Amino acid sequence: MSKQLVRDGPPAAEVIVVGPPDVWRAVVKTVDGGCHVLAFATLEELDRWRRTTTLEDPSIHPDLVAALIEAGCPLGDLPGRLRSVLESLGREIKIPLLRRLEGEWPSRRSFYRTWHTHLEIAPAAFLRRVRALQASRLLANGRTKKEAALQAGYSSVDQMRRNMRRREHATCKSP
Repeated sequence: MSKQLVRDGPPAAEVIVVGPPDVWRAVVKTVDGGCHVLAFATLEELDRWRRTTTLEDPSIHPDLVAALIEAGCPLGDLPGRLRSVLESLGREIKIPLLRRLEGEWPSRRSFYRTWHTHLEIAPAAFLRRVRALQASRLLANGRTKKEAALQAGYSSVDQMRRNMRRREHATCKSP
């Protein structure tokens, strides 16, 4: 079983130790206070950790920004309140339900009025576009179709495929 031993503050460096607990405990005592120590009992454990650890951004922020650009309205061009709601949405790992966006406004009508003043695409279609972009990014990063579909919030690979096809068709139609 791997252990992560972190001193206070952001790590200045990382040290990976493969060996019994007495070895990594000695390393922890001798390293700099800002150092992040990862300890593994075996090389197989280290390999398993390396296969499952990625550097990709788990949030939907890159997909949200790409969807806004496709819609012709960069995040910086939106009014403060809508921008802050979309920025908080971007920190999520999964696409939330439309109700969550609507809930950020005093009334649904106010939300839709603000949305349609600045974006031509409907909120539900926008969220579908973000989901399709997230799935595309996950596939490009080496995820299997099933992993990408489930992580992006689809109920099946077929649903993901249909949504991605719909998005490609809509993108091709746009001027």
